[in-house]
Amino acid sequence: MGRARPDADAGPGRLAELARLDGPGRRQGTADGDRLHERPRGGHGPRQGRAGAGVGGHRRHDPRDRARRTDAGRPEHRAGAEAGRRVGACPRNGPRGAPRRRRGAPNAGGSGAISGPPSQETPNVNASERQIVVGGVEVHAWVGGQGPPLLVLHGAGGNRGWTRWLQRVAERFTVWAPTHPGFGRSDDADWMDGIDDLARFHLWLIDAAGLGRPHVLGHSIGGWTAAEMATMSPGSIDRLVLVAPVGLKPERGEILDIFYHSPAELLAMTYHDPTTVPEWDALFGRPPTPEEVDIATRNREMTARLAWKPYMHDPQLPRFLPRVTNPTLIVWGREDRIVPVECGEQYRRLLPAASLTVLDRCGHAPPLEQPDAFARLVLDFLSARP
Repeated sequence: MGRARPDADAGPGRLAELARLDGPGRRQGTADGDRLHERPRGGHGPRQGRAGAGVGGHRRHDPRDRARRTDAGRPEHRAGAEAGRRVGACPRNGPRGAPRRRRGAPNAGGSGAISGPPSQETPNVNASERQIVVGGVEVHAWVGGQGPPLLVLHGAGGNRGWTRWLQRVAERFTVWAPTHPGFGRSDDADWMDGIDDLARFHLWLIDAAGLGRPHVLGHSIGGWTAAEMATMSPGSIDRLVLVAPVGLKPERGEILDIFYHSPAELLAMTYHDPTTVPEWDALFGRPPTPEEVDIATRNREMTARLAWKPYMHDPQLPRFLPRVTNPTLIVWGREDRIVPVECGEQYRRLLPAASLTVLDRCGHAPPLEQPDAFARLVLDFLSARP
């Protein structure tokens, strides 16, 4: 298909162990009724299902074991331990060195708190690192820009920081880009074991941060989360942008089993052509530090917790999407090898007010592969008159 792989002897090849794949997630199905407050826990999730038929005909083992395959102890992976911190990389502990804490189930009505001084300045926009407390769970977030609020939800690879496309969008919108619980330097949430739980959390975050009725943009499992949020509480969201989301089971093809592949393979498959990614060197241009390897492993383990069974989709989601009347933009890369474009066509058919844009020469990460074109799409859509 003409897709370039990183040179195995170059920095990107070694850094593949830190590959932050924006891959899929898992949510349990719900019955009709109040999706925000009801979810049967019928034995789904990695705690109950240890093995099953995987995509492609092979048998999947516990994804949490695969998630730990980062080979953090290899000398070449520790060689960059003293190198400068790369864009979007987060230390093992919080910004003040405090260790992460494991949290109990939050109270949906609990108060929120936001703290943290500005810590990064981009050429276009001042961006701040914040700590947001939602029902006792503290999450890290990037916040910057001006204008109406836009909540940005990352994929399985974690929060990549204040990247180029966010700078462009933040010129006209106030961007809130939190790191999901269990990812990066955000707290764990022991009670969270599915995408529906993650969707509830972000609805609570909207209230805790005082965002009113924000636009919501999500990529991959973040897109699935955004779609679930819209089915639970459509009045809490203005416009919706879904970027290569999982959540729907393909009718013809299949979603890649990310736990079957090594981080190096996933990095190569995520991008159509790494040589055209403007921020490739900043994101993947050196070996990871041990702390970054720990975070990459943590991200993969949390993805396994959210994504295991049913694998990468919610069987009930197609029943609820037609009720979502929020204007929706769906963006896909034509060469996406992680989630087939047919899933985008399904979302477009099921969402009454949705349009689908497919970008040529683009894989699973449109925001990073074509940041300027992607930012223009988002700005035009969010700025359009009703």
